[in-house]
Amino acid sequence: HRGQQLQYAAHMGAEAKNRAVLLSDLRAAIENAALFLVYQPQVDLDTGDLIGLEALLRWRTADGRLVPPDQFIPVAEHSGLILPLGQRALEMACQTLRELQMAGLAPARMAVNVSVVQLRDPGFLDMVCAALSANGLAGHHLELEIKESVVVLPTQLLQSTLNALRAHGVTIA
Repeated sequence: HRGQQLQYAAHMGAEAKNRAVLLSDLRAAIENAALFLVYQPQVDLDTGDLIGLEALLRWRTADGRLVPPDQFIPVAEHSGLILPLGQRALEMACQTLRELQMAGLAPARMAVNVSVVQLRDPGFLDMVCAALSANGLAGHHLELEIKESVVVLPTQLLQSTLNALRAHGVTIA
């Protein structure tokens, strides 16, 4: 910050400490499988039919407190933990959809949120295909929801990844 005056404030240290503790706790939560999915129904408003489910990642600490996703997801993205976390969430969502299919209760698709960090990962397409294949699902059973911040990706990388996913039948929202 050449030519600028910077001043340390006490809250900056507290915020840094809180992020470090959250990251450490998140690592432990991943290792201990303390993160889980909840499923939000997607309903056709005209017919009332269940047309899909959206898988939402949640974290409950050992003391029973829920950590809001807007607190732990940015930490996971910044630290790189979003890759194994996203993979596990996608695998669990696909497994749940397969179990619902086998019980005759499955909607047409499962929606899963995807981070920009995941889209940048060269192994992302293979990971998606592996999760579908391991559960006997076709691409049309999966909808990936991408945040608007995806526009920060280089167009060529974004286009090639999205085109490859679409070629496998995966819907992009």
